[in-house]
Amino acid sequence: MRKIVTYVAAFFALATATNCVKEVEYDDLKLSSEKNSLRAGEMATFEVTSGSGEYDVTSAQESVVKASKSESVVTLRGVSKGETTVTVQDKVTGQKSSVKVTVLKALENLSLDKVEINVAPRESAIVNIRTGNGAYELSVANTNTAKASVSGSKITVAAGTIGSTTLTVKDKESNKTVQVKISVVEKLSLNKSELVIKANDSGVISVVGSGQYVIKSSDEAIAKATLSGDKITIKSGKAGSATISVTDAITGKASDVKIVVIADVSLSKREVTLERGKENQEVVVNSGSGEYTVSSANSNVATASISEGKLIIRGVSQGTTQVSVKDTKTGKVAEVRVVVTVANITLSSLSTTLRATETTNINILTGSGSYEVTSNSIAVASASINGNKVVITGKAIGSAKVTVKDKISGKVAVINVTVSAKQNIKLAHTTTEIKVGVSRNVVISTGSGNYVAVSGNAGVATANISGNVLIVKGIKAGSTNITVSNGVDNPTVLNVKVVAPAPVAPSTPKTGDVVGELAIVEGGTFQMGTPSRGDGDEILHTVTLSSFKISKYEITNAQYAKFLTAKGNQRENGAIWYQGKDIVKEGNGFKARAGRENYPVIFVTWHGAKAYAEWVGGSLPTEAQWEYAARGGNKSKGYTWSGSNDINEVAWYVGNSGGRLHEVGTKKPNELGIYDMSGNAWEWTADLYGPYSTAPQTDPTGATRGNNRVRRGASAFCTPNTNRSTNRSNRAPNGIRHNLGFRVVFK
Repeated sequence: MRKIVTYVAAFFALATATNCVKEVEYDDLKLSSEKNSLRAGEMATFEVTSGSGEYDVTSAQESVVKASKSESVVTLRGVSKGETTVTVQDKVTGQKSSVKVTVLKALENLSLDKVEINVAPRESAIVNIRTGNGAYELSVANTNTAKASVSGSKITVAAGTIGSTTLTVKDKESNKTVQVKISVVEKLSLNKSELVIKANDSGVISVVGSGQYVIKSSDEAIAKATLSGDKITIKSGKAGSATISVTDAITGKASDVKIVVIADVSLSKREVTLERGKENQEVVVNSGSGEYTVSSANSNVATASISEGKLIIRGVSQGTTQVSVKDTKTGKVAEVRVVVTVANITLSSLSTTLRATETTNINILTGSGSYEVTSNSIAVASASINGNKVVITGKAIGSAKVTVKDKISGKVAVINVTVSAKQNIKLAHTTTEIKVGVSRNVVISTGSGNYVAVSGNAGVATANISGNVLIVKGIKAGSTNITVSNGVDNPTVLNVKVVAPAPVAPSTPKTGDVVGELAIVEGGTFQMGTPSRGDGDEILHTVTLSSFKISKYEITNAQYAKFLTAKGNQRENGAIWYQGKDIVKEGNGFKARAGRENYPVIFVTWHGAKAYAEWVGGSLPTEAQWEYAARGGNKSKGYTWSGSNDINEVAWYVGNSGGRLHEVGTKKPNELGIYDMSGNAWEWTADLYGPYSTAPQTDPTGATRGNNRVRRGASAFCTPNTNRSTNRSNRAPNGIRHNLGFRVVFK
């Protein structure tokens, strides 16, 4: 062992050695450990095992650990987590020795978020570790009742069999434990979520759970509840709805059951009488659950249905029956006696005139639906029933009475039938001349319809029928006859001459080539507009017009193609005149597509229509000229549509057009012989659109200000109201349409 010798001299002389002090020896400084560890807040010690006995102790970081000594024992007190050194210095020898000190985080108390849990079999519950030191050990007293596992700070308890057990949670760092009481009980459940019972009745609900429950009713005036074992008895009071709440006193879980107390089903009427074919009868369901089935004892007499709390009864035939309403929830039934009567038999007409072999129908408007019919002279007219129609067929000239009898009510109606001789089929023309490749429409002015046309030589001209119009098309030069018949009337014959096509039209046209036939409209005074004011812009006012001529037909694709060949398809006002597909460019000219030659030109701008009219030496009609001509001029018979009060006679409109345009002139003309002024295609007029003047006017030319131009006549896509001769409309000058064309007037 190394020694340390200290010499103390009172005097120092190099020459003498007689005055010396005795030397003292000390052990080296030694400590009991070189490192130490403790937790914050804890104390630890180590010893100075050798040294002089006088020491100083210092901590390099007192924020981590503080050090003190008592004799040879050094005490350490952890302050905060970290590492530092504690140094011991021998005050006599000056020697130093250090201990490396590690301060760990202070241990936390073990605590859980719950110390008692209730869980149903085969379900799980969670217990959270609020505080602890991260490493835990679990043990369950009875693993048949429950098992537990831990992940992080979450403990999962999986329930097994019903019973109670204890879970012990141990903190491996602090060795502290906490216990959790586990109760495995049946999950709260009710055998019903809704109970429907009658007023002043009772019902039972079964409950499963821990066996200890708290029961409460939201309205005891409607439903009261009492518990006996696992049965809850519900006693109902007044009608209404209430909620019974069941809470498991052990688990705290709750479940509700809706109680619906309903009164017996009742109706507002016990007997109803209704007439077959008229409005249904309604009977209010005054009370009940709201869910019903309906049945009729005899559905041949009356049927019934339920809608929004009302029983709707419909009469089928004369008789009496019972209609039952059953409440599907209570089983209760309410009945209403139903008496169905039958109206007097009424017909759409009590007289008819027809020709031999002709058949007509007369509608049965009211009655039982079961009828029989007899004719007092079947040699003159026979009769039969087809649904709600009386079918009468003329046999021979004479008179007969057809009796229609209601088989249920016994009531009768008599139809006076007159069978006349056959009439002659008449055409607007008996001869016609057409060019090869051109079609001509000839109106059948008299006849009973259902016509058939047969050409004597289809190689020269073909013939087709469209309604009351014969359509003749030239095939090659020559002559032939076309016979029109219908099997009822006397047939007629049209003599047809087909000539070779004319040479290409010159640049300066002849009016007849490009306008067609003209109608002369003699001047006069008329009331323009309508007393009802129409859509608000048809104000009645007096207009006087000079005489003029107007094209009988709307300008066709073939006619407009000649104009385009002569003038070209020019651009005006920012738009080209013609933008359709029925006219195509061919070489240096234009041509109407095959089959579309005699259809009204459409997709033409107002400027394109005006340019055409000026090219042929005319103009677009003013709005006043157009309406005067449409209404028949001074020959007007006051028709609603141009030429008739039956729109089907004179107009292609939405009800008969099939959703398409038709060739011009295929309907009956008006009083002036003008075609299609109602329907087929709208027609541009010269005028700006604006309100009518109420003052009398002579040869008016429309509004002085505005942007849109008036269009008149409606189209094949419009309603009857829009097709009226007085109806007004307007469109921007460039506003081309698939149903907008024009016609021309001349002075």
